[in-house]
Parts: sequence; structure tokens; C-alpha cells
Amino acid sequence: MFMKQLTMTGNLLKGLALAAVLAGCQQEDVVTQSPSPGVTANDNHAKIAFTPQLLKEDANQLEYFGDYDVNRGKLKKLTNNDEGYYTEYQYSGQTIVAQRRKISTNSLSYQVTYQLDGSGRCVESLSTETNKTLKYEYSQTGRLTKIYNKAAPNERMEFTYESNALTLLKTISFFNQANAATKEISYGYMVQGGTGMENKYPVNPTALGITSRFLPLFGAFQAQLPTYESTKMLPWNGAAYPTYSLTYAFNANGFPKTITANSSMGGVPLVTNRTYTTPGL
Repeated sequence: MFMKQLTMTGNLLKGLALAAVLAGCQQEDVVTQSPSPGVTANDNHAKIAFTPQLLKEDANQLEYFGDYDVNRGKLKKLTNNDEGYYTEYQYSGQTIVAQRRKISTNSLSYQVTYQLDGSGRCVESLSTETNKTLKYEYSQTGRLTKIYNKAAPNERMEFTYESNALTLLKTISFFNQANAATKEISYGYMVQGGTGMENKYPVNPTALGITSRFLPLFGAFQAQLPTYESTKMLPWNGAAYPTYSLTYAFNANGFPKTITANSSMGGVPLVTNRTYTTPGL
């Protein structure tokens, strides 16, 4: 959910104790970039559709391969100066390698290798941080339903969705090697007095890990913007746990530039800011 304080992180990419988005730029913060795969701009040889790309989500700064690279428009580098790490992405056929490095020394912290199927979806990953191979399963409609440890299949994450035509992630459930449930993340999408809000720039849940968050390899999760999120540790002892109501501010093109998360437990709201590219003129 929120990248900042509320990084309900985790790892099946670290051991399956995971979990937990977003926000803003004023119009003057929007950066202009030459067209990349997907939006409408003219040159003497072709017309291409321009799709805005995310440049920054709080401390995370994203860079993409340029117009004249074979990997044009794909994520090239993810840098977080606050954490002191950057990740570089290498593409070769149906394999992607993400190398997480320390900024101060350029030394390799760990590497994640993703294997894709013919549809470009991740079906397997191997992290040198955990030495675990993870397998990914999808429904017939292409929704991610399970991630599990190949060597210990009980250790897994399971994904459920709202029962309607839209893809709306409902829960992520975490299980340990003893097949015991350890955590559940829940999402809601209700908007008072209206329909749900279109999610024009969806990213992956933080539960998938930082090297995976901005890679479009795992199908769709949230066609609408969530307005509610909670994380409950299991087995639940009946104690109160925080739930967050999410509100949004949008740029002129309808992309979320600020997401504010207010906790049911009170405290300072958590705010995430986003900056996007705009078509070069």
C-alpha cells in the first residue's frame, strides 16, 4: 500500500513475512519526455501512442530504456537514495535479471531472475537473497492466484478477487511452511455515492517485493483504485488492528498524484507522491 512508513513488506522474497502507495506532483512537477511505447506523438516516420510512465513514487526513482534501445520503454533502473540501493534490469528473451546494488559501493546485494511464459507473464523467479525458487500460478482469465516456494509449496501467497467482471484484488493470504496462515491483506473499492475510481496507472502490490513492484509481469490486480486496505496478522487474537482509508488527488490527465492513507488507529496520515512523464511537444 504505502511505500513510506507503511511498507508492509515481506518476502516470500524474503521468507513470506510481507506486505503493505502513492502520490503527487503538481502540474509543474510533471516531466516532459520524448514519446515511448504507447501514446500519441508525430515524427516524420511514424505515429505512436504515448502512455505516461511513472518517474517517481516517493523515494523510488524510475528510469527507462530510450527510444533507440532494443528494450525501448522497459524499466531500466530503480533507485532509492533514502534506502541507499538501486536496481538495474537486464532483458534477454524470456528472462529478466534484476540486480540490487548498494549505491555507495556498487556492490551486489542480491539478484532476482524472472522467467516468463509466451504471454510475458512471470512463471518462476529465483532470488539469491533467499535462495528460493518461486512459482507463479494464474487463472484462466490471467489473474495471479498463487505464488509458492518450489521446494516447500506450503509456503505461499494466495490471491482472491472480487466476483465481478473487473479485476479487483480482494485479499492476499500468507502461509508458512507448516501450512499455517500468518497474515491477510484486504482491499475495498467502495466510493460513497458513486462508482469506483478508474486506476489509470496500476502497479503491483508491495507484497511481491521491491524488485517486482514496477514490472508488468504478473497480470492485472486493481482496475479501480482501492479506498480501503488492512493487514491482519494471523492467528488473530481479537485485538484491534489498523485499517486505512485511502483518498486521492489527481493530475489533469486523471492519474493519481497523491494518495493519503488515514489509519483507523489515528496518527499522522501517510502520504505518497507520484510524478509522471508527459508527451514531448
